[in-house]
Amino acid sequence: MYNRRKENKFHLLVVTLCFMLMGILFTFLFLIWRLSSAKVDDYAVVIDAGSTGSRCFVFHVIIDYNDNRDVTSASCGKVIPGLSTFIDNPDDATAYLAPLLHNAAKIIPAVHYLSTHVYIKATAGMRLLSKDVQHQLWEALVRGANHSPDIPFVISEDHIGTIDGHQEAFYAVLASNHIAGSIDGNLS
Repeated sequence: MYNRRKENKFHLLVVTLCFMLMGILFTFLFLIWRLSSAKVDDYAVVIDAGSTGSRCFVFHVIIDYNDNRDVTSASCGKVIPGLSTFIDNPDDATAYLAPLLHNAAKIIPAVHYLSTHVYIKATAGMRLLSKDVQHQLWEALVRGANHSPDIPFVISEDHIGTIDGHQEAFYAVLASNHIAGSIDGNLS
């Protein structure tokens, strides 16, 4: 009788341990599945630096393992006047755009700050300025933003610049078709 009780307790312990291990295994497998459900989970900040003001948008892009894209966007506000008005004080351009970048940081999880691409594209107002003046303004903006402790993103010189009228028209058509529902994040 005594051995039988001991044996039953041992079997109960083994069964309990097996269920615990299975629970841990299933939890682990679920976490792996959940974390791997998207092969891309990125954010991008786009600032449209127009002649009368600059508008900021945050895009969240998720691409799953079937290459399906889900793109969502959120507006982060507008500041006025246009970026081109800072030609006499290029160092003030960073403070001008800082509220937009702060608003973007409120939307983007902190773990994504350093991997978030920031695009700042200027249009007609900047096209009126000489290339040298544009360069000075862009250079001051990048330097100021990347040295500001208040701006959590890295601004790359490759992602800023003045676009020509053809590029501006292309983006306008793309945006209006997206808004109209004619195309989605897969561009179909």
